[in-house]
Amino acid sequence: MSPLTKLFVGLHVLLSAMLVAGVIVFVNKQESFQLQSTSATARAVRAESLVNDAAKEHTAQIATYVIAVNSANATIDGLKGQIIAAQTKNNEQAATIADSSTKMTLQMAQNAKLAEGLTASQAAQSKLNDAVAELRTDLDTRLTEGSQLNARISELTNSLEVTERERKYAVEQLTQARADNGKLSGQLQQLGVQPEQLAQPAGGGLVPPINGVIRDVDQIAGSTYATISVGSADSVSRGMQFNIVERGTGKFLGMLTVTAVEANEASGRITGPAGASVQPGAEVKTQL
Repeated sequence: MSPLTKLFVGLHVLLSAMLVAGVIVFVNKQESFQLQSTSATARAVRAESLVNDAAKEHTAQIATYVIAVNSANATIDGLKGQIIAAQTKNNEQAATIADSSTKMTLQMAQNAKLAEGLTASQAAQSKLNDAVAELRTDLDTRLTEGSQLNARISELTNSLEVTERERKYAVEQLTQARADNGKLSGQLQQLGVQPEQLAQPAGGGLVPPINGVIRDVDQIAGSTYATISVGSADSVSRGMQFNIVERGTGKFLGMLTVTAVEANEASGRITGPAGASVQPGAEVKTQL
């Protein structure tokens, strides 16, 4: 047998062995494949059953979901109605609020005007109170002045009554003196004596020299009156005039005209440039 034939036979045997091994392996694998196919079929059946169950459950879930969705839609529709009603109510409330706001704005404006009016009224009241207080003060002043004027009127009335009594008395005295003077003049003329010769005192003056001092000074009815230390015992008579001079300096102060006479004193009215400044102690003289 040639080597080639041996090689060929060897290869043939090897290939046959490999074929047998392959067949055995194939057969074994085919059986395994059949077992796997059967198992896969069973699993597929179970899977299909599970799928069907899942589909049924899904369908049931979908039905439940649809029911829930419909219920939710109904609830949503109800809520929409409530929302619309609430919006309508809100709109009504907004309109009410807007109306209230407008009224409040008008009320605030009116309150502001009332506040301004109140402020103006208070200012006017304050001015009125000030005016009333001023009028009260003026009234008190007027009442005080009236009281003083009444007192002054009473004083002037009393002084006027005194002066009037003195005037009447002076008129009576003057009338009596004129009558007496007329009688004396007639008698003197019958005796051959002229009255003018008797009127001249020995010193050549019209009145005798009489000196005294002022004892007291009073203001009566706006005039200055004084009491002097000489009277009828010193030949002082009503109507006689004294010169008033300041003691020590001899300064002329005014004149005193006698209006009332007593034995040791007399009183009269002071006139002259400095009559208001005459004080007790000043000298009075009929002749300077």
